[in-house]
Amino acid sequence: MYWLGLILFALGAFLLGFSNPWKFFEAIEGSFFDWTEAFWYLQWGGFWLVSGSVFVFGCLAKTPAAFAARWRLIPPGIAVVMFALFFAYSMPEKSNQRDWKNGWLGARVYIRTKVWLRGDNRDESGLPDRLAGRWESPGGFSFAISRDAIRMISPAGETEWSARTCRRFEMDYDFAFRSNLERPMPAGLALTPFDQKGAASAMSLPDRRFPRVSCSCDSEFATWVLVDIDRLMAFVDTKPILLARR
Repeated sequence: MYWLGLILFALGAFLLGFSNPWKFFEAIEGSFFDWTEAFWYLQWGGFWLVSGSVFVFGCLAKTPAAFAARWRLIPPGIAVVMFALFFAYSMPEKSNQRDWKNGWLGARVYIRTKVWLRGDNRDESGLPDRLAGRWESPGGFSFAISRDAIRMISPAGETEWSARTCRRFEMDYDFAFRSNLERPMPAGLALTPFDQKGAASAMSLPDRRFPRVSCSCDSEFATWVLVDIDRLMAFVDTKPILLARR
């Protein structure tokens, strides 16, 4: 049984090591074929093999004689560490495939993506919770969005749009579609960071619907669109499109 656990651990460690995300995407960059699909199977295959070895070693732990030799504790210890590291740094979520190379891996991203996908199945009543939070960008700019107010912070000061601060205030939540977002710029969305030092790379949006909040305060109007689990686009009058992260 111990040798079975050792074989499972060795195979799992090989697959996880072979598909190390910090090296795997660097190696396949610019290649003719898309190898990200292989990354998915290699990572999950290696994880389940290591999980199998942890299970075998755990069963053997009930028999004290199985680990009489101290060196036999080393493979189970490493297997447990690899098991934990997979959840923390490597676990890939299928719908994030094009962003794995950008570090969208691990339990935090996996869970947030599942919440995002579940939110897509709800109606517009769930949108305020999805957009709520503090969104920041370089240059000291940020947005703080709540259910019935938006606070905009910049080096010049802080502005709040709400029924308390505006004579005429309106705040509406709905879904936007890619065609509506790309219409002003057919070639793609040129995103400019808040510091206005230069345009960010164009973002390729999937053909889907995106949570949106539109807000007006007296004669001013702005729209914020959640384009993925941690990126928010802001459409503000007389300004370029702005990008913020949570």
